[in-house]
Amino acid sequence: MSYINYKDVSVKYDDVEILCKDFSISTSNSLGSARDRGSIPGVTYGNKRPTTAININYLIGSDGDVFYEDFKELFDGDENFSEFNDKELVIGSYSFTGPLCPQSLSISASENSLFDASVSLIYYGNIQEGMTPEQLTNLFDDSKLIGHSANSPVVGVSGVSDLSLSASLSQNPIFFTSNTTNEPDFIDITERKKECNIKTSNIDDFITTNGEEALLSFSVQDLQGNSLQDYSISGKVQSTDFTLSAEDVASVDVSIITFI
Repeated sequence: MSYINYKDVSVKYDDVEILCKDFSISTSNSLGSARDRGSIPGVTYGNKRPTTAININYLIGSDGDVFYEDFKELFDGDENFSEFNDKELVIGSYSFTGPLCPQSLSISASENSLFDASVSLIYYGNIQEGMTPEQLTNLFDDSKLIGHSANSPVVGVSGVSDLSLSASLSQNPIFFTSNTTNEPDFIDITERKKECNIKTSNIDDFITTNGEEALLSFSVQDLQGNSLQDYSISGKVQSTDFTLSAEDVASVDVSIITFI
């Protein structure tokens, strides 16, 4: 079936409900103590801005991959953070507003499995209020369309046994000394990277190659063949492996990578 009841954490991004499997939030502050002979005890201070890392593991449903849709221009080098519109992330009863900067995004599926996705976000600031388990859990009573690989995760191609795609940004937040808030004055992207690995018995139908250059595109579908999200990557062929076993078909494992 492509319809399941899904017990998950209550998460919304840009007012879209996320089929969240689990999440983690961690905040780090670099603290020190300053004092002189006239001040005992000392004054505690932070010598770096607080950073909150948010990691969300989720499934791709009928709303598509809202994180990929929002961040793909950043990952593809067509947009910078200066052009990036702030969105709201709601976890339970708590809302993160302000700069939510993506660090990485990935999806993966093996033969006859659900599509697993994850996103890592950086929020420059502290969590402002407490969270309790009662605030964070929610039960979806309605049936959900879920991306599944049994019907083939690639449009028009059968025989795909493994697929993974990852995109990441290396970023350097810049804080001027006149800035008294946690929000960076601007964020410098030092590296953009995308990588896709796919194993199939029918590679010619969806990977276009020209020497070392390659273009790959595919669509995540549910079991009924409904397209939930389109993905694409163009770059250089990192590796190609062919295997053949007795009484089996030839299998090709290709890795494509691009730096922007």
